[in-house]
Formats: sequence, C-alpha cells, structure tokens
Amino acid sequence: MKEKVQLRTLPIQVAGLLIQRIATNSFPDGLVPSELQILTEFSVSRAVAREALRHPPPVVAPADPTVAADPSGEAPKQTDEPVSVT
Repeated sequence: MKEKVQLRTLPIQVAGLLIQRIATNSFPDGLVPSELQILTEFSVSRAVAREALRHPPPVVAPADPTVAADPSGEAPKQTDEPVSVT
C-alpha cells in the first residue's frame, strides 16, 4: 500500500510549527514571535513570514484531545468528548 505524500508550502510549514509551539506554550512571554523573529529563526523571506502569520495551516491536530481544531483559524473550542484525529 502506498502512502500519500502531502506537499505543503513553506508558509504553511512555518505556520504549523508556530501553532505547535503555541499549543505547547513554548513561547515564554505568551506572544507569537514577530515577523522579524520568524524570518530570522526559520531563514525564510519576509513574504513567507507574513504569509505564515496571516494564514494558519488548513488542518491542525490539537495538543489536547478534548480541544476541537478549527481550520478557519478561530480559537479552539473546548469539548466534553475526545476528538478523533485522522
């Protein structure tokens, strides 16, 4: 059986890493890094950093299984039941 390979643009990859860090409280001050911090840390262009901040990835698995991921970019909604992540 062949596995599907999903190609993701660089802004989507950077946004995904930022969301993972937000979900795990990896930012000591609780603030998302600035555009300048993003382009420096990830060695990407200003356009890529801006796009990553503008558009979250289409699908993000929540760190907490009781939090439903919302692809629209809205804040996660707490649920009483675990969410199935596929």
